[in-house]
Amino acid sequence: MTPCDFIARWKDNELSERDGAQAHFDDLCDLLGVDKPRDPENYCFERGAGKSGGGEGWADVWKRGCFGWENKKPGRDLKAALKQLTDYALNLDNPPLLVVSGNQRIRGGTGASDGVDWRYSMEPAERVSTCGKSDFEAARQD
Repeated sequence: MTPCDFIARWKDNELSERDGAQAHFDDLCDLLGVDKPRDPENYCFERGAGKSGGGEGWADVWKRGCFGWENKKPGRDLKAALKQLTDYALNLDNPPLLVVSGNQRIRGGTGASDGVDWRYSMEPAERVSTCGKSDFEAARQD
């Protein structure tokens, strides 16, 4: 999958969180050329864990010793997604990287004593219309 293919597929995609989360992550893995989650004990979708305040939660994607990932439908509050993820992070072996996304935005950070230190962020491109054109060609059309 090329970056332009990924952008075209997900830019205005209105799939629900449940319908789109796994397909979005699989496409992201294809884009990056990395393995997809297929190991229920170490790297999987929908990893269950007890919440710190009681009850059960599910990380949308979890990789042992690496990350917990919570995906939301575009436009949803990523702070709420982070709260949800941190409620069960300890029971996911406290992954060093917490990631929340909404199909068009991805934010990741490491745990800090006062919350998450956001060090990584991918926001929507301002101009995705340049896909398939060189930067020079796109600039000339402006």
